[in-house]
Amino acid sequence: MKSAKKILLLFLIVSTIIYSQQSSKKVAFFIADNFPAIDVPVIVNSELEKLAANYNYQILKSVESLNNNLNTTNFSLLVLPYGSAFPLDAWQTILNFLNSGGSIINIGGSPFYQPVLWQDSVWTLGIPQQTFARKLMIGPADKIELQSNRFYSPVKTIAMNNFLFDENELKNLTTVYELTYRFTIQKDFAVEDGSSGPRDAIIRPLAHMINKSNYPFAAPIIEIDRLQGSNAGGRWIFSTSNAQHSVTLIKKLIDRALQGALELTANPIFASIHNNEIPLIRINLFQPSNTSNKPVKISVTLRNEKNKVLLTKKYELTGTNDFKTATISLEGRYSTGFYSVDVEAENINQQNNKIVTGFWVRDKNPLFNSPQIIVSKDWLRKDGKVFPVIGTTYMASDVHRKFLFEPNPYVWKNDFEMMKRSGINFIRTGLWNSWSRIMLDRGAVDESFLRALDAFVMTAIKNEIVVCFNFFAFTPPLNGGTNPYLDPSALDWQKTLITLITTRYKDIGWVHYDLINEPSYSPPNDIWKNSPIGDSYEKAEWQKWINKKYNLTATGLQNKWRDAIGDIYSPPSESELSYRIYKEDRRPRKAIDFNLFTQDVVTNWADTLTRTIKSVSNTLVTLGQDEGGTSTRPSQQFHYTAVDYTSIHTWWLNDDLLWDGLITKVPEKPNLISETGLMRLEDIDGEPWRSPSIARNLLDRKFGLGFASRGAGIVQWAWNINPYMPIDNESAIGFFRPDGTAKLEIETLGKYSKFFEAANTIIEDYEPAEVVVVIPNTKIFAGRKNADLSTKRLVRTITDHLGITPSLISEYKLTSVRLANAKLVIIPSAEFINDEAAKVLYNASLNGTKVLFTGSLEGNSYGEISESISRLGLINKSTPVSYYEKYVIHNNQSNAETIATFDNQQSEFIKKCIADNLYSNNNIYHEPLPLELAKEKELLIDLLKYMLGKSLIEYYYDETPLSTNILPMKNHFLVVLVNESSADLTKILRLGSISISTKVKTGQSKLLIVNRQSGTVISETD
Repeated sequence: MKSAKKILLLFLIVSTIIYSQQSSKKVAFFIADNFPAIDVPVIVNSELEKLAANYNYQILKSVESLNNNLNTTNFSLLVLPYGSAFPLDAWQTILNFLNSGGSIINIGGSPFYQPVLWQDSVWTLGIPQQTFARKLMIGPADKIELQSNRFYSPVKTIAMNNFLFDENELKNLTTVYELTYRFTIQKDFAVEDGSSGPRDAIIRPLAHMINKSNYPFAAPIIEIDRLQGSNAGGRWIFSTSNAQHSVTLIKKLIDRALQGALELTANPIFASIHNNEIPLIRINLFQPSNTSNKPVKISVTLRNEKNKVLLTKKYELTGTNDFKTATISLEGRYSTGFYSVDVEAENINQQNNKIVTGFWVRDKNPLFNSPQIIVSKDWLRKDGKVFPVIGTTYMASDVHRKFLFEPNPYVWKNDFEMMKRSGINFIRTGLWNSWSRIMLDRGAVDESFLRALDAFVMTAIKNEIVVCFNFFAFTPPLNGGTNPYLDPSALDWQKTLITLITTRYKDIGWVHYDLINEPSYSPPNDIWKNSPIGDSYEKAEWQKWINKKYNLTATGLQNKWRDAIGDIYSPPSESELSYRIYKEDRRPRKAIDFNLFTQDVVTNWADTLTRTIKSVSNTLVTLGQDEGGTSTRPSQQFHYTAVDYTSIHTWWLNDDLLWDGLITKVPEKPNLISETGLMRLEDIDGEPWRSPSIARNLLDRKFGLGFASRGAGIVQWAWNINPYMPIDNESAIGFFRPDGTAKLEIETLGKYSKFFEAANTIIEDYEPAEVVVVIPNTKIFAGRKNADLSTKRLVRTITDHLGITPSLISEYKLTSVRLANAKLVIIPSAEFINDEAAKVLYNASLNGTKVLFTGSLEGNSYGEISESISRLGLINKSTPVSYYEKYVIHNNQSNAETIATFDNQQSEFIKKCIADNLYSNNNIYHEPLPLELAKEKELLIDLLKYMLGKSLIEYYYDETPLSTNILPMKNHFLVVLVNESSADLTKILRLGSISISTKVKTGQSKLLIVNRQSGTVISETD
């Protein structure tokens, strides 16, 4: 009896404390007569006033009362009950309140989207806009209409994060507004382009709506806790739906908001341990607006993989008012496996007072069930079988790029399990910044980082997901040196770090490596270009390279380069490497050589690091380059010799995605689309340019065209949107939003994983392409305008209308072996071509291959009519194109003439050969017009039909453009059809004697596996 009285007394004391704490915080309710409710049903003023009476409150009924009274001295919380609507005349006051640490509840709609003005004593709607939400870094919003498709059809709604919620408290809910979040404005490491920033806030969903596929797709209520900066301490709660909110729910939200910001974290000191080590867990509690430094009691529960409770123990967190901490040890003996640690703070009211972390006890035999990942000509292979990659980039859903510094293996475990269920078989992860946190001096590595990586790898292995670990980003770390690629001190540091990591996973087949993400040869503070670094190592290596290539005197080089500027051995300036309409102070011929030099430098650097890795572990190595590799930055066509497979990141060139893959695929090695996704795109007012369905379709096309380019697979960026990057662009890229909800784009995963699961046992390497397109790298490296446009236009025309998918090879990498199976080689609008390429093309023509040049060919790389160029038998004189040019139609017995149009000022930078029309020298053909660049694609189609006929290549013309990629294997075809039009299309596929009719939905792709003999469709996508 005495015990019961004590418990009752304790409850009354705690309740009194909670009530006194909340009653001391004053709530401002904005309740104005006739103020419009937008995107939410009207809540009767009398109901709100009755609710307000439960609190220390004041009702602010006008803009004037808001502006005169709302500040953090008078109030802790502002309640706005009008959905998307807010009083614009009080915006600055509201913003100042929030920026001073005030809390807010916005009931319904898309917060701060509909400004309302007080004009002539009437509330007047302004222009709907995301401007004000964006100022708070919570906009723009995607409008999610429930039941509008299968993905947006909920089967249940669940409460989350210690919030008591009944879905009946949100009645008639048909729309949820999913916000865009960003929670940092600066970098942690100012000079590192990939650096994230301080976590100024965290977001928690208080409810999730779950669909039939078990994806949470909408969070109708979320809270944001502001942890740092001027608005630290505030809790922002947004109920972002059009539902009728019950008064009970609103009261719950007010009670929760009054508690202010809080973050409870728990991280293992070592995320993986040996079985004789004692696990240590650091627990931190951040409460920016807290006023008491009294210890906080916590309860800790340890569980094994079978969820059996092994230990329950209480501890205290101690520290200051706003930060309390403890490092606890979990004594015991542990066998191999994963352990979870539940942490619950016992006396911090109704807060989000629970966190779960975990740790791994290392497997004594990590090689158990380790696969062998190798490569063949076109595919990665797992234990000998083709392994079509369906991947994503993953770091962590809580701290993102800091995942190896603040590890939570329990979060990883849940995310990996979801990835596996979604069809993911491969992740790309690693380091995009913070290398100095890992190792300052050579060998002095942070052991906790290595242990975190061990735990991460073990989590991946548990879920049978292959890991590609990326070491560096943009430029390799300098470590005090002057050149990231050539300075020995920088290279030694890089090799040391790589060795420290790779030795841990020697012969563990689940792990392989990416040397660097999206490299540039440029000063580290001026990336995304190819330009001189300007240090002594570069100058010495450049001179060595020149002497090896030419063995010319200084005057000989001056003559070859047309150089009268100064020091002949100085690299060209950055301005010399790009197009300009006049030559003043420019040496384009020297620029060609400098671009070739930098390709060699990066290739040699990659080769050095690859050999470092291979000396430790016989695993795969790649180099993940973006679309800059199709121009003058480090190119897959050059550095392929230093890696096991090439990689391309298809981000920006959404009209040329197939070209992206083809121009970075070399004949001998696989090419992985190791990043793809959707960059943020907005209209003039900052609204999302793409609807969720348009975005999904674009990602679907990116997947389809990646495989159509003979790609080995697709790695989407990223599993989780990262709100801790200091740029808006990153705040929208990913499958899962920061509130834990999945975007419609994730449907793409299921489509492709199911297709290849059914087809991967019959997929083989592809037969060589019959058509090869030569990449005019001399023209590109000389900085000529639109130098890549001819290959882009050619690829699109030949695949959209003729159903032929060519291979693309750099002119500097042509060999007789590479052209051995080609029936037709096309050199589009080259202007110049290097001597070795001319020799290879001439020899190919002698062996029966048809060779087609278009446009002008003025000489070799240096404008010389060399022996190799002369042997081709072409007319080398040229003149600028006219706006209108005469063209003779070849597939017409009357040789009718038509007009080719060269618009967009092309007469100022594009030339034609002076010949009248197509002519030939044995198997070498020359079309004098650069038809790829003409406005009328029909003329290029005519030329291609003619040359395909001459080359005895089977094709099927279709007037309706549809990317048609028929990739022959030994026994089957992989067919990839991509519809980039606004209407559904029906395609009649002709595969020799086989004819198949199939429908391709608007904006989407269609994949089929077809038996070459019987015409049976083995597998196809929806």
